[in-house]
Amino acid sequence: MTVRYPAIFILITLFAGFAASQIPAGRWKLTYLRGVSLGRSEPYVDIDPDGKKFTGNTGCNIMNGNVAVHARSVQFNTVITTKRACTTLTGMVEGGMLTELQKAHRFQIANSRLRLYDGNRLMMEFEPVSPPAAEEELRPVADQIGLGDRKWVLQSIAGSPIPKVQETAFIVFNPNKGSAGGNTSCNAFGADYEESGEKISITQEISTMRACIEDKRMDIERGFLDGLQNANRYEIQGLTLSLYHDRKLLLTFIGTQNK
Repeated sequence: MTVRYPAIFILITLFAGFAASQIPAGRWKLTYLRGVSLGRSEPYVDIDPDGKKFTGNTGCNIMNGNVAVHARSVQFNTVITTKRACTTLTGMVEGGMLTELQKAHRFQIANSRLRLYDGNRLMMEFEPVSPPAAEEELRPVADQIGLGDRKWVLQSIAGSPIPKVQETAFIVFNPNKGSAGGNTSCNAFGADYEESGEKISITQEISTMRACIEDKRMDIERGFLDGLQNANRYEIQGLTLSLYHDRKLLLTFIGTQNK
């Protein structure tokens, strides 16, 4: 016997299967974090429309990274953050959030909530929110931001987050002079640069000669300056600047307003 289902039933079934296989783009506010009280902090993640990247806030620092979704599995990786000092409470929230994001392997959308699991253990729960209109107006759009529009704070070298040190490594570009300068976390430096489309060339690097034997600043300096010298391509997505040699990621920065 042939069973005929109404077309509307088929559409609903297909839609339900589609919805269960992806995380809808937009902002998700953290409402539950296993083992940690959120207090008054308001952490969140923003899933990009392409479903491959995310940005967000840990309740203390800005973060971003990659997200991979397949069927009901999920993986957050290459997560980097700014280096703002946190209070005891926001530090616990941030540490728990970053740890659980990278442990999560499965997700569920139920009752309009996003739930992340490690196996069958619920790690985090989020609710969807819409950013306030004023924030939307201020949120930078990738094609509205140029190299000279931000102070770019170094976040990672060759995809590995840099360790926390006393001095912050950064670079500022001056399009009018074709020059760039900043700090390697150890020494002040300057350079010339040229850009055309997505191509970039940074040359004539000069720097002070202070020896920084404490913490990891010499390692950061070496990777930072080598990355600048070898870069031939750049991308700006939201507040993230990435420098590449062809397809190889060299350096990643977060843009700040403090120029």
